[in-house]
Amino acid sequence: MSVVTATISDARGRAMPPTYELLALDVHEEVNRIPRCELRLIDGDLARGRFPISDDAFFEPGATIKVKLRYEGKRDRTVFKGLVVRHGLAISTAGSVLIVELRDQAIALTRPRRSAVFKEMTDAQVIRRLVTKAGLTARTITATAATHDALVQFRASDWDFIVTRAEAAGMVAVVRQGGFSLLPLAVTGAAARTFELGLDDIRALDLEADGLHQYERITSAAWDPQTQKRTAKTTAASVANPTGDLDGAKVAKALGFSECALESPAPLSSDELAAWAKGAMARSRLAMVRGRLAIAGDAALALLDVIALQGLGDRFAGEALVTGIRHRVGVDGWQTDLQLGATPAPFAERHRVDEPRAAGLLPSVGGLQIGVVAPFDSRGGAAHKLDVKVLLPGVDAKDGHVWARLASPDAGPGRGMFFRPEPGDEVVVGFFNGDPRQAVILGALYSEKNKPDAALTIDAKNEQRAIVSRAGVKITIVDADQPSITIETPDKRTIVLDDAKGTIVLKDSHDNKVTLGAAGVTIKSGKDLILDAASGEVTISGKKVDIQ
Repeated sequence: MSVVTATISDARGRAMPPTYELLALDVHEEVNRIPRCELRLIDGDLARGRFPISDDAFFEPGATIKVKLRYEGKRDRTVFKGLVVRHGLAISTAGSVLIVELRDQAIALTRPRRSAVFKEMTDAQVIRRLVTKAGLTARTITATAATHDALVQFRASDWDFIVTRAEAAGMVAVVRQGGFSLLPLAVTGAAARTFELGLDDIRALDLEADGLHQYERITSAAWDPQTQKRTAKTTAASVANPTGDLDGAKVAKALGFSECALESPAPLSSDELAAWAKGAMARSRLAMVRGRLAIAGDAALALLDVIALQGLGDRFAGEALVTGIRHRVGVDGWQTDLQLGATPAPFAERHRVDEPRAAGLLPSVGGLQIGVVAPFDSRGGAAHKLDVKVLLPGVDAKDGHVWARLASPDAGPGRGMFFRPEPGDEVVVGFFNGDPRQAVILGALYSEKNKPDAALTIDAKNEQRAIVSRAGVKITIVDADQPSITIETPDKRTIVLDDAKGTIVLKDSHDNKVTLGAAGVTIKSGKDLILDAASGEVTISGKKVDIQ
């Protein structure tokens, strides 16, 4: 076994003191993940209660550390560069160990959650901006097709936003030693290495063919507000499985997995739909054969390199894509584990990328709830002067009310639509950000108990619209080919604007009526008709005037 030398240095290039005894190191790189490293060192004089390495500034949180590995007679290769994020002691009867955890500089992208709007930019342009803003080096940023009018990042970390948008564009994020690349998930180029079972130093191999994530076809579609229809389906071109002899589409057909239909209820451009389906197809086919290959330590391979596998029979021989690399150094020397194939589930399904509901301040309430308006209560004070007291079914009625704000189609200073619900009304209650303290009434519901006005006709024509007050004041709109509007009080005082008859009619309950129409103006009075011009004149003129 060749002797392995690990060189660990700080930001200024100073090597770790030779008195520090390294027990083990573990470096892990993977697509769509931030590289990490763990160092274990013997530390501590338990009898004297001293821990010199822990107390030294070399491994204090925030320190920059570089890790290089080499075999005897070979040159150093950097396998990790990053920051100390955690530093702890593990003490047992066997002794004490200092455990140092490190992350790549890209860890800055994971905190905090942010909100931003990126206008007239592609995903690649947005990602480049976020990466460089965090101080990383933008290496290979593959161009993406879709240009967004406004791409919104809302209460999400830059990292989660970057990876989800990368996957939406059919790409993956690759981070290495402070550099970032946006690359297609695809098998391209010649194999970087060939591994043949029985000839090469293969320490362990674990491969499996899995048809559970295969589909005959993958399509995408979205809503088109211009046509008011769903867009035509965009079908991704099938991708050949590079490893083994299985055909993903044939396996899917045998299992009955015909189509994976990606659907968005929101509008998406044709470019975005195509990239979405293409990325899903790549993940599916590259997940057909997945596994791990353990070899003697080798720092020459990189993420998304292609390797060739031989001597594994027809089922598993072929090319494989490296999507993860792990270097482990310990008492058994240096071993490199290669992760082969893709994870089929998208990033957003495997990680919580959105903020906790109710901001995590208390258990949230999901969806919409039914509420019943409580009797008017003025004890809410100025803070609830405009709010409505609502009882929620399932909550103790004695003290289980909530104060809810009242949503309206229009509301503003001195204007708007004001319709306050009545006690006993069944209402739809939502909650801002899922916070059960922040209720809002979104509307009210009819039911068998609370029926609409009996005079309204409910049929397939759906021509009637109405506003009916508690006292019986009505505004009825007949939305037909010849529409009409009727304003009516409970005492039968009406104003009717009727396009079918071409008239405007004002009536009251005393047989008084004014009609405006094509024939002119007719005024009828059930009793007296008084024209009074106390300080002016009355003039009556016409081609012919009859007074009877």
